[in-house]
Amino acid sequence: MRHEKKLCIFGASGAAKEIRAVAKNFYDTVAYIDLKAGNPINGIPVKDEDFFDSNIHCAIVGIGDSILRFKIVSKLLIKHPQIKFVTLVDSSSVLLDKDHIAIGRGSIIGANSTLTTDITLGEFTFINLNCTIGHNCKLGNFLTTAPGTKISGKVTCGERVYFGSNSVAIENIYIVGDVIIGAGSVVTKNILESGVYVGIPARKIKNIGE
Repeated sequence: MRHEKKLCIFGASGAAKEIRAVAKNFYDTVAYIDLKAGNPINGIPVKDEDFFDSNIHCAIVGIGDSILRFKIVSKLLIKHPQIKFVTLVDSSSVLLDKDHIAIGRGSIIGANSTLTTDITLGEFTFINLNCTIGHNCKLGNFLTTAPGTKISGKVTCGERVYFGSNSVAIENIYIVGDVIIGAGSVVTKNILESGVYVGIPARKIKNIGE
C-alpha cells in the first residue's frame, strides 16, 4: 500500500540509498536530506535541512552508525516536534510470527532478513541485509545490525548497540548500551561495559571514540 505523505531520507550515503530501495514500494521519496544540497543520487535530489517540512513530509533516518543516528533523531525531534517517522520492512524479509513481533517507530528491516517470534525491536533500529533475529530478543533503541548478523534467542541489548558484518551473539546473553561488536566477532557472554569488542570470543579492545 502506498502512503500519501512524501518521504525524506535523512542521509545521503550508501545506507540511505539502500533504505530508499526498501521505501520505494511504499512511499514516493522526494529528497535525501544532507547538511548541504548536492548532486542528485539515482535521480533523487539532495536537499539541505531547510527543505524538510513536517506538514507534508514524513521521515526516515538513513544512517548506519547507531550513535550518529541517535544524534540526528534527537535534533529532529526538537526542531520538528510533529515529525512523523516511518517504519519500513522489506517485502523479502520474513517475520515468522507477526502477531508477536513489535517494531518501534523509525525502524528499518532490510532485504532477506528473518525474525522469528516474541521479539521487540526498539525505536530507530536498523536491521540490515540477510540478518537473523531469534526468539525472545529485546533489542534497544538505535541498534544496528550490519549485513549477515545473527542474534540467537533470548538476547537483550541496550541502546545504540552496533553489530558489525557477520557478527554473532549466542543465546541467553545481555549487552549493555553503547557497544560496538566488530565484524565477524562472536559474543559468548554478557557485555556489561560499553566499548568496542572484537574477536572469537569477543573481547573489549578500547572505549568508543578512542
